[in-house]
Amino acid sequence: MDNEDYEPTPNYQPLESVEDVEEFYQAIRREKLTHKLSPERPYCYWTIETYDKSNGIRGGGGLGVLAADMRRVAEQLQVPFVLVTPFYPWESHQKMQNMEQIDFHSEKNYHDFGFNYVDTIRIKTATSAVELDVIEKRLGASRFLCITEPNFGELYSGESGSDHRLYQEVALGFGGYQALKAIGLRPAVIQLNEVATFFAAVARLDELVSSGMDFYEAVVYTRKHTLYTNHTLVQAAEATFHYSQFEQYVFPNIKSVAVKRWLSDKFTDGTIRLSTPTVEIAELRSGVSKLHARVANYHDINGAKIKFKSVTNGIHMRTWVLPEIMDYYYEKQILNRFDLPVERDFEDNVTKITADDVRRLKKIGRQRLNDILKHRTNQYGETIQIPEDAMLFDFKRRFVDYKRPWLPFNDPERLANILEKYNAHYILAGRVHMGDTTMFNKLMGLLHLIDENPVLRERVTRPRSQPWRK
Repeated sequence: MDNEDYEPTPNYQPLESVEDVEEFYQAIRREKLTHKLSPERPYCYWTIETYDKSNGIRGGGGLGVLAADMRRVAEQLQVPFVLVTPFYPWESHQKMQNMEQIDFHSEKNYHDFGFNYVDTIRIKTATSAVELDVIEKRLGASRFLCITEPNFGELYSGESGSDHRLYQEVALGFGGYQALKAIGLRPAVIQLNEVATFFAAVARLDELVSSGMDFYEAVVYTRKHTLYTNHTLVQAAEATFHYSQFEQYVFPNIKSVAVKRWLSDKFTDGTIRLSTPTVEIAELRSGVSKLHARVANYHDINGAKIKFKSVTNGIHMRTWVLPEIMDYYYEKQILNRFDLPVERDFEDNVTKITADDVRRLKKIGRQRLNDILKHRTNQYGETIQIPEDAMLFDFKRRFVDYKRPWLPFNDPERLANILEKYNAHYILAGRVHMGDTTMFNKLMGLLHLIDENPVLRERVTRPRSQPWRK
């Protein structure tokens, strides 16, 4: 069947969106959510980053991808949803030039991406107050709710335990909670996407106690309405903050003496890891896969190991899956209108997928990839194109040591033989965190190793955007 003749069966065309969210709640057997979530009491998702380039916010990795996909799914399914995140006025970029990776910065204006100014709020430090602009952008039943100010900086600017990083997290938590109140909303659920968002739960706890609720009742209430998603396997990998930093940035934003005392008790030898109070304030603690939940090594203030449930990362399929493949799934009655597996005959329908159709769809995917790569260059400044008949391997994660991006290059001759024998190419993608000189030097070493081997030079590509010009 030729590509231009391929049309999905009309009966299985998905709806662009779900008009009545109750249908979705019924499909996932969560009918009670009909009475829990509403436009006035939405699902509120806090995240330090979100990877949603089309809406002007570019994150740094999987944590941001997950956040963006959560919002897209909510928009598609008409779930009342607010994504609370910073709008960073500066953005870092990387390019390759003369076999060197160069970092540069660009300024961003939220007006350019359809955000509207809502209000100005204030958070406190020990010596001053900081004004934060509240901006929003509505997309169906979902919305971005962002805080920003000219000196907020870039995503992950500064060291992980620095004053500026703590300021960003305090601004997101306490400022984001104020922003929610400024637009007249109360959270039905708070989901904390990693511990950088912990202060949103503190802000809610402090509001309940300051309004007259008994402290322990407020803790129970906050816990029952708070979820914590963990992305880091080892607690020791987290940054630590000092008590003096909390005196400067955190405690001035807390009204309740009881909440301050509760938080102060989480310090050990004058330092704190934010996961320690986060696991106490969230009733559901989840890892992003079954393996993650099983091996995550976290302990509470008493040293007891924390149990994590597994909620495997979902994706917004219409963002990441080739449209032709999605159409094929609908035609074969594999996915339903909610982009979930059909309840009846799923296994039988999967067996109807043919090898010829898989090859045809993969060919379309390769053509689409090459269309994108036309706007990229490799480490030599050359336009990238992958042959249609070539096998393709890739590393497309953040370029950090624990993800072992260097592993295939431990035996360069063996790698070269594999690529040549199987007519394969290898795309070495992934950003080096700005300021990570160790991994930057490892990347430079890999690029020079690749350059010294004629097979690797031809078949291993480090893609970057076209050279940046002022």
